[in-house]
Amino acid sequence: MSEYKYCAFISYRHQSPDQEIARRLHTMIETYRLGPTLRRRLGKTRLGKVFRDSEELPLSPNLGDDITSALDQSEWFIAVCSPRYLESRWCQRELEYFLSKNGPDKVLTVLVEGEPEDSFPEPLRIRRDETGKAVEIEPLAADSRGSSLRECLKKLRKEKLRILAPMLGVGFDDLYQRQHRRTVRNILMGSAALMVALGAFLAYALVQNARIDAERLTAARNECDLLVEKSIYYTSEKRKVEARQLALEAWQVSRRIDGYGGERVQDALAVTCYAGDFGVEAELSVPGVFSWLYSFSPDG
Repeated sequence: MSEYKYCAFISYRHQSPDQEIARRLHTMIETYRLGPTLRRRLGKTRLGKVFRDSEELPLSPNLGDDITSALDQSEWFIAVCSPRYLESRWCQRELEYFLSKNGPDKVLTVLVEGEPEDSFPEPLRIRRDETGKAVEIEPLAADSRGSSLRECLKKLRKEKLRILAPMLGVGFDDLYQRQHRRTVRNILMGSAALMVALGAFLAYALVQNARIDAERLTAARNECDLLVEKSIYYTSEKRKVEARQLALEAWQVSRRIDGYGGERVQDALAVTCYAGDFGVEAELSVPGVFSWLYSFSPDG
């Protein structure tokens, strides 16, 4: 179990885009899931809690007790650097206090805006060599600079790995390749899920189409039966022209559904044309069908 309450303390200026970058980085660190190898080595699935003060500190010659306590209980210090960071006395004091307790090896930086010489505090840019001479260095930093806040946040998706790598004790390339493999795996899993969903939808569509076709067939058969019944009824009422019209419509429907009820349709048509007369001449007004002359003997 770690002796620290917080895995990191984020120091930043409460101005845009610094505060948005700090807020997003806070979430990214706390929600980052460790891979199997790191889980076994570290004995946990996530890095842990991050301290980020949500309010601008009051002007005071000393750091507040809650801030010093948080700094004492933080393993890493993350400075969100920009020209605005150098203007904040409180940010400088947070950094100085942490350096006095832990040294520079536990300090990480995120460059949000400006050039390194204009954004990094002097304690992070100047080191003393063996002779005590001041030597300027450029700290290794996550670079999230962009032309807009949206671009800065987008770049932070990858650059966060430069912060996470030293915190996890692994190389940046290792984390990047792991994230790349995870992204590819997620894409493949998403594609597979999509294919399953499409297959299920296709099966559902086929079942629905079959049901609709069956319902249409049933409706057409019912229509054919109804036309025959009505034709027979009109014949009995001596309404021969209407009866022939209905019988012929029934014949058209029967042909459309593979000759369903063909015999009954022919019988109905024969009855309407005979209807007690030996010879009947009829011209039927049915689209596409012309009847020149029907002649039936008494036996049909």
